[in-house]
Amino acid sequence: FPKMSASSSTSSEAEDENFIEDVEDQKTLEVMTSSSKFKSLDDLVELRWYCLLVLFMAEITAFTALASVTMMVFAGANPTVVGCDHAVVNGCHEYYSLQNRSGCTPVLEYQFESVQVEFNYICDDAKKVKNTITVQTFGVLIGAAIFGQVSDNFGRRKALIISCIGNAVFNLISSYSPDLFYFALWRTIAGIFAGGITVVQMVYMVENIPRNHRMWIQNSITWSPNLILFPYVAWLAYDWRTLSVVISAASVLSFFALMLLEESPRWLVQKGRFDEARRLLVKIRKIDRLYSEEFEKDLDEVLKIEAEKHAKSNKKQKKYTFIHLFCTWKMMAQTLTFIVGM
Repeated sequence: FPKMSASSSTSSEAEDENFIEDVEDQKTLEVMTSSSKFKSLDDLVELRWYCLLVLFMAEITAFTALASVTMMVFAGANPTVVGCDHAVVNGCHEYYSLQNRSGCTPVLEYQFESVQVEFNYICDDAKKVKNTITVQTFGVLIGAAIFGQVSDNFGRRKALIISCIGNAVFNLISSYSPDLFYFALWRTIAGIFAGGITVVQMVYMVENIPRNHRMWIQNSITWSPNLILFPYVAWLAYDWRTLSVVISAASVLSFFALMLLEESPRWLVQKGRFDEARRLLVKIRKIDRLYSEEFEKDLDEVLKIEAEKHAKSNKKQKKYTFIHLFCTWKMMAQTLTFIVGM
């Protein structure tokens, strides 16, 4: 037989011990949950009044994030040059030729009054507006990275509230931009907060809805339906300044919806804040008009199970942050490749 080194033997013994502990813990959990109709924390959440309020908030924030990220589809739309003063021209080449000779004013045709129309970035100059979209998108990526970490450390709800406030403020400021530079600046900062909404909204929603309803809800409250809705909103707004105000108003509505909600119970449990999670789950149960004294007993059993899982996971798992994506040259290369590929 092949000889085993001392290190491999020790590793094998440790794995055996972990396996035995897992089996024993599983048996303990089965005994504890056999007397309760709730087997886990997810079973405590039901599709009732509180959950419907969560879904309302999730839909508004999904629309807000999509509108903020894709606004430049309309705000950066190129107009068509159809004339120069009273002369009719066919394309930019004829316009430049006539404009250089007479200094005439271009006549534009457009369906949406974009930044190009107001600041007169037409033909070749329109590329300057398109270049700002890259900078704005970079802001979204930064926001997604920052607020993903913020939500893990300080709470989903707090991260969403900060994101909604920031998105509302800077979209409103951008609507008063006097030129392209300030428009791109405020839009980039707004993009940071839009990235925060995008990355946290879905996590918060999933943690607050029943497990057996997650599939259809995730496919319903997402960007796809709002991609159909947003063009109609842009059509009604007609110009980029009004559209910026509309997006800001949607962020404000998201903020007020969040003020009626509480922190995610799952996040509280993950942080070991079981007393807060217990008070919150009892409050939700009362809002849903399902509260009973028997529920509190079942809740205590479930939280005891979650406490044991939490204690066990803290012993085994190592905590990772966004910085670990760049801790080695290989991880850095893979991360940057993924970002560029998106």
